[in-house]
Amino acid sequence: MRKISLIVFLVSVLVLILATYSFATSPYGDICPDGRVDVKDAVVLAQHLAGWKASVSLIDLRFADVNCDASVDIKDAVTLSQYLAKWDVILGSETETIDMIYTRGELLAVIKAAYESKGTIIGEINSAKYDNMINIAIEDFKSASGGYLPGMIGLDIGDAFMSGYTSNNQIDEMVEQITEYAKMGGIVHTWMHMTNPSPRPEDKTAWNHIWAKLGNHTEEDWQQLLTEGTEYNTKLKTALDKTASFLKRLRDNGVPVIWRPYHEHSGTWFWWCMGFKDSEGNYLPEHYFSDLWIYTYKYFTEEWGLDNLVWMFCPTTGDYAPQLYGYPGDEYVDLVGFDWYTGGDYHGQDMAYNSVVTTGKPVCVGEFGVAGEAKAEKIEDQPSVWSCENLLEFLETADAEGRKYGFWCNWSTPHQLSQLGKLDVLMESPLVYGLDEVKKLFESLNK
Repeated sequence: MRKISLIVFLVSVLVLILATYSFATSPYGDICPDGRVDVKDAVVLAQHLAGWKASVSLIDLRFADVNCDASVDIKDAVTLSQYLAKWDVILGSETETIDMIYTRGELLAVIKAAYESKGTIIGEINSAKYDNMINIAIEDFKSASGGYLPGMIGLDIGDAFMSGYTSNNQIDEMVEQITEYAKMGGIVHTWMHMTNPSPRPEDKTAWNHIWAKLGNHTEEDWQQLLTEGTEYNTKLKTALDKTASFLKRLRDNGVPVIWRPYHEHSGTWFWWCMGFKDSEGNYLPEHYFSDLWIYTYKYFTEEWGLDNLVWMFCPTTGDYAPQLYGYPGDEYVDLVGFDWYTGGDYHGQDMAYNSVVTTGKPVCVGEFGVAGEAKAEKIEDQPSVWSCENLLEFLETADAEGRKYGFWCNWSTPHQLSQLGKLDVLMESPLVYGLDEVKKLFESLNK
């Protein structure tokens, strides 16, 4: 009874401070959420704590813990009311005490340092869904390279792949192994193949539906995608929540992440691609993509509080839509790059590189892999067709031409760097940064 009396008193106080309430950009305290922190949030929280029928979701409850003590209680309501009354209170201040392995700013500084040097951080990507997957990829790399470790590991955590990780223990294992790798000084790189929010035909799997369009790719479809409460938007946020929850676990473990959402958007295969043309031969309006990017950026940073992400804008090579088509703006992008699958032609990257480098941001290769004539039919024949020695020739040519890359991440199973052959030759080059060199770059930041 005493608790309810306190709540009723608090609600009365909130009514008195209506004239003084202010807006805030911090997600903590935005209980509703509607993009602002105001008296309505405090009232909803007070009603929830009093047991009244206030609608507060599980995600909202995380933002209701405004003093970040892992408990949503009367102290949160008092703190929030003090904040709205403009007393000297900071919402979510304790979140800054997370012991980061290295900060987001330090991660970005290391990528920039590599980009401005003659070396390139080499990474290995893995998307297979099996136990101990991160450690296996690292050990395979170490064995094939003669003892070297990659400077970066990549993992697809998008909704389509996450649904394949059926065991929570498997997800726990991935978080643990990624965290241990970061503690060794390694960099983590993630992205997503997100489920298509539009209705899926009965003859398509969820994965096949990703390689399709958003509905009929009309203005109405794209407006619905970002309109709160619609079918498409609800499905979009469900997929975003699944990915964000994984990223938050990494944040809570102190792990910053290179985050590369909606990759290859300039192509013509994923539902978010802008290279599709209408009956008159026109590309989709580029604001479709920039609006989606900005929506996702704000959803992750403001509603999920994901301040551990380094955002990478990454179109594809090839003559589809222009690589910078739909670029959301410098304030929403930290790194730029492109995905590139080569048949052995070094100049296949020319158009993409020359485009993204104009942003002035560090250029990276988000995905690289062998294709066409460079890809052996049998994996055991790969070293004799196109190996890591050929990749080194690419890097040597780039160095001679003045092209620079912050990192270069290889995809994919079963044609990983550890399976291309001659990985030891690649890793011994001064143009390549493995884990040891990345650790030195981090250490140099403190000198």
